[in-house]
Amino acid sequence: MANYAGKGTILQVSINSSFVTISQNVEITGPSPEVGTREVTHLESSAREFNGTIVDSGTLTGNCYFDPLNPGQAYFQGKINTATPSTGESFRLIFSTTTKMETFTGIPTSWAGSGMTVDGTVVKEWGIKLSGLITSATTT
Repeated sequence: MANYAGKGTILQVSINSSFVTISQNVEITGPSPEVGTREVTHLESSAREFNGTIVDSGTLTGNCYFDPLNPGQAYFQGKINTATPSTGESFRLIFSTTTKMETFTGIPTSWAGSGMTVDGTVVKEWGIKLSGLITSATTT
């Protein structure tokens, strides 16, 4: 059984054709692709029947320690705080203990304060709605 560590996994966004790390992530959840279904039951069916439709690649969410000097975080936040909505950014999720990565197009959907305390670190919660398919590739 494979056992891959999450430590060292990074999320990057493409800025002017160069991938830049959205730094200091402490949690990443997703992506969460799901195939839709449509009913194809007919009068001769003995039970309900379904066919698959198209994939919805889902969402990617996470939490990071806020670093306003990190170009990846600043770019992401800028895509949220604009009057012109994003039509899709290029992202890649690189898994640290493998040679694998997932690349995808996504729409930044959230950049919110997730909490802060007197002696704690400012945390931002972010979200990305994936658009299109996820591509699995090798990093080397």
